[in-house]
Amino acid sequence: MNTTMMRPTFTLLMLLCASACTRVPLKDAVLHYIETPVGIATTKSMGEALLTKYTCPCYEYFEAKSELTFNGYDKTVVRSSEWLARYVDRESNEKYLTNQAFHPQLALVLVPDGPAPKLSADHALLQIQGKKQGRSWALSDPTRSTALRFAGYTYARTAWRLQYIGPDKQQPKVLRFTIDDLRVNRERVGQVEYAHDLKNGAEFVVRGVRFRITDVSPDGLITYIVVSDNEQYQP
Repeated sequence: MNTTMMRPTFTLLMLLCASACTRVPLKDAVLHYIETPVGIATTKSMGEALLTKYTCPCYEYFEAKSELTFNGYDKTVVRSSEWLARYVDRESNEKYLTNQAFHPQLALVLVPDGPAPKLSADHALLQIQGKKQGRSWALSDPTRSTALRFAGYTYARTAWRLQYIGPDKQQPKVLRFTIDDLRVNRERVGQVEYAHDLKNGAEFVVRGVRFRITDVSPDGLITYIVVSDNEQYQP
């Protein structure tokens, strides 16, 4: 075998692979468990959920609070559109949010700065698949980098939530809730009413989760703490 003739060919193949095999370092952002926020005082108004428990695998999803435009790209992210945190960058830890209706190969880029969602100003939109993978577009208006809000999680099978209805009109010490069973498309498939009388104490348990009511304001706002969760994962 003529190894002298093989060397240029091998070198050419390596150069072609280095060019063609450059990829955005994607990692699946799937979540296998969502931790219950134990011990955190939270205030909710009537109609809001105190807690949602998911059956994973799950993905975070975000909602656009306003329209977003990009320098050099003519399509607009519309208000209230939902974006799935489908991937994370292995190197920068940026999150890549996808929306198939917007474009199957493009993603919004969230930077890992602080608790609030924030878009990268200079590469807010990134091509993560296809022949031109890696090209990006900056926000037309950098002040809109915070125009996304965390909206919840997708889930593979079922979920349930405890929703606060409000104080009973006749007995203000009695708090009314619903326990809602949900399925994949967030459709409610079952509902049970639940009432707790604060005269019997501040704590109650729903499906293994212990809640403590710390305050109910005159306008119906409720402040509570999740004390424990019997199903909480122990690593």
